[in-house]
Amino acid sequence: MSLLVRGAVRSADFIRACASCNRIDIGAGVWANAEEAVTELWLLEGGQMPHLSHGICQSCLEKMEGTRARMAAAV
Repeated sequence: MSLLVRGAVRSADFIRACASCNRIDIGAGVWANAEEAVTELWLLEGGQMPHLSHGICQSCLEKMEGTRARMAAAV
C-alpha cells in the first residue's frame, strides 16, 4: 500500500502533509518526517491508507512570513 498511489481505495481518514517540507501532521501541533509519521499514526497497520491533504507547518510558515517581510522591506 502506498499513500501516494492514485486511485487507491482509501479510508475515510485524512492526514495533512506540509506543502513545503513534506513533513506530516501527527497531531497536537507536531509535524514529523514521513518515516516517523508512518509509525506514530500506525499507517501500515490498517487495511486502507488515508486521504492526503496539504497545509503548511508552523516552521515553514514562519520562514515564509520572514521572507515576505524581508521582501516587503526591500521595496
